[in-house]
Amino acid sequence: MSAEFAEPDVQENARKRALVLIQGTGDVRAGIWARSVCINEDLGRGSMLPFVEKCKEQGIPLLVMNPNYNEDPTTGQQIPHNEDMEAHALWMWQHYVVNSGFTDVSVVAHSAGGHCLSSIM
Repeated sequence: MSAEFAEPDVQENARKRALVLIQGTGDVRAGIWARSVCINEDLGRGSMLPFVEKCKEQGIPLLVMNPNYNEDPTTGQQIPHNEDMEAHALWMWQHYVVNSGFTDVSVVAHSAGGHCLSSIM
């Protein structure tokens, strides 16, 4: 079971520009900024869908981190490289971004996702 969502172009280094999305902490999972906003307002504000749609329109490779998914819910086993948010973010950055050939990497990080980004930097 994997804890990240990377388009093939991110792995194949096909483009020089990419976007990385990092959610905050808590019960939110990949693709969600805030559950309460998704429920009480709409998915456009509470999820990453607008970013996903725009990247798809413009052909920009997208990497969505999933730092809160730390153990397999069916087996209870630890997800490799996901001991905590920072470990996940650092592994993802090193595995997908560092040697990717991208020259322009933008990052959008929400709440504790910003702490993950500062750990990477």
